[in-house]
Amino acid sequence: MTPDPADSGNRRVIRGSSWVMAGILVQALTGLGFWFLAASFETARTIGLASAIFASIQFINYATTLGLPEVIAAFPSSSRQQSDILVTRAVVATFSATAAGAAVYLAAAQSPGVNHVLGSQVVVGWVIVTLLGGGNAIAQLLDVHFMVHQRWRVVFTRNAVVGLARIPLLFLLDLERAALGVLLAMTGAIALSGFAGLGVAANVTGFVPRLRGQLSGSRLMLRYAAVQYVSHLALFAPQFVLPVLVLADVNPEENANFFLAWTITTVVSTVPLIVGRVLVVEGSREEGTNRQITTSLVFALSLMVVAIIGAIPVSKMIIQFYGEEYTLAADLLPRLVLGCLPWSVTAISLSVARVRHDHLGSVLVTTGLAVSLLVLGLVLVPRDGAVGAANAWLLSNTFSSLIALAVLHRNLRPDRRVAPGSHSATAMAE
Repeated sequence: MTPDPADSGNRRVIRGSSWVMAGILVQALTGLGFWFLAASFETARTIGLASAIFASIQFINYATTLGLPEVIAAFPSSSRQQSDILVTRAVVATFSATAAGAAVYLAAAQSPGVNHVLGSQVVVGWVIVTLLGGGNAIAQLLDVHFMVHQRWRVVFTRNAVVGLARIPLLFLLDLERAALGVLLAMTGAIALSGFAGLGVAANVTGFVPRLRGQLSGSRLMLRYAAVQYVSHLALFAPQFVLPVLVLADVNPEENANFFLAWTITTVVSTVPLIVGRVLVVEGSREEGTNRQITTSLVFALSLMVVAIIGAIPVSKMIIQFYGEEYTLAADLLPRLVLGCLPWSVTAISLSVARVRHDHLGSVLVTTGLAVSLLVLGLVLVPRDGAVGAANAWLLSNTFSSLIALAVLHRNLRPDRRVAPGSHSATAMAE
């Protein structure tokens, strides 16, 4: 009996997603240990200052990806040389954009808090932020590169090692400026995994850095990157704009509480994004069948339900392990994780739109989320602080999921299918 190709595609979506999520789970569990130890040895103010810079570095990464991870996922090439050129140019462009973003950030964000963490020497601060942010950006690109080559264990290993390495780094980086030591422990392993990942890619996928040479279909890729970059900015606005809004309106102690709850929430919210990215990789290889889409959506929603149930005992553990100083974090967590349920619908719908090359659908889904979050955040955060941010997250995701369902319904129609390999085929023909 001949195996059903659709079943094979479904298995790859679930297998690939499971490997990546296992790595994220290790990172999440070790992250809880990291925060427990950091809260035991450092004040909430120190944690708040370090987490504020960490959130800013994440914001720089968010603003400078240029849509390139999506291009690597959507345009798999059977030519090693073409793949090498695409990945190399993506790495150079992303790192350069990160360096520019770091310069803009430090020019605009000079304050006693920033100087306390990074020091008063602007050039030194720029080097720190550029290396931490640039390494993180390269790690994200390489994760997609490994996914395209179905090297799921490599992605798992990177995430697991990064999570485990943070804890000893917390003790090794016992600096005079405690907040800088905590920041480097948070982000140093991630950045190192990005730079080291270039060597791993050379051994695992045969990657060779190539800047010269003609990249087939580059104009099509640039157009696709431009659309996906705009969608990326809107989709991830909640994860990076919301902490900035909170930072601007609360004291360091309340920010530390929000950041702890938000860190756990971002891990949870990463799950449907992982499932969606694997769907883009596999859907671009085949035709993005409705069975693959349904499997991805059900898988993501089921995991979110488990996470919502699990948030209740985890919130109690926060007070038990971190102390009464983090009671607010325990109160915020269930509400924030609940918002991940409608968020998963949005994430999968956007991935389907990417597979179908439905640029209008991508813009509608992401714009609905970004606008609703920004409006609600600007209204609720100044009034209610971290609690207002949690409410804005839940309400904006609920609203945007309604738009996402409409776009998903449209893309499930038979006339919306894209022929197998059409992305790469069109690129090669251009």
